[in-house]
Amino acid sequence: MSFERCAWLFGKRAIAQRALARGFSAFAVRRVNRMSHPVQRPRWRSAARALLLASVLASCRAPGPADAVAEPFPEAQKEVERTLRDLLDAAGRKDFVRLEALHLQGPKFSKWDGSGPGKLDAEANRRAERAGIEALEAFRASVEDLKVDVFGSTAVATFTMPYEAVAAGQTSRTAVRATLVWVKVDAGWKVAHEHFSPVPAKP
Repeated sequence: MSFERCAWLFGKRAIAQRALARGFSAFAVRRVNRMSHPVQRPRWRSAARALLLASVLASCRAPGPADAVAEPFPEAQKEVERTLRDLLDAAGRKDFVRLEALHLQGPKFSKWDGSGPGKLDAEANRRAERAGIEALEAFRASVEDLKVDVFGSTAVATFTMPYEAVAAGQTSRTAVRATLVWVKVDAGWKVAHEHFSPVPAKP
């Protein structure tokens, strides 16, 4: 049985005498005295401790969600830029499996490309890209003036895309302005919307 338990059961005098007989230090005897007559602390101290504990716990709360408008999300910006360059590389290599995997395949995909009055859905875009790229002997595109804005799991990339296309031995060089809307899914960033338009001629 512990020393403290004995003090409560048999009283301070007997325990003190026994402690002295066994050579306990004066510190042990004083401890018995304090145990026999526990100090009654004022209630205000308990209340103050409770308030202090509450303030500490409040300061340790988990941070709230990031502000999707104010937060720049620099790591996500880099991911989108890498994915964009991967997409153009896949187009240049005619790697249609990789190219199509970087697009959102489903009813929420859309594209304006200037070839018709209406938007293209995912399937129409897949067919148009395959037909257009397969007809070329070579295709090379680059990215200029890139701006990537991330809003949590959504991002918007705006840029100028100079490109070179070779068809029937003829090389044409031009540039378009591009806007790509991206969404983050389990497999990474996917293009959910594309919009291309010619760069206006310089006056």
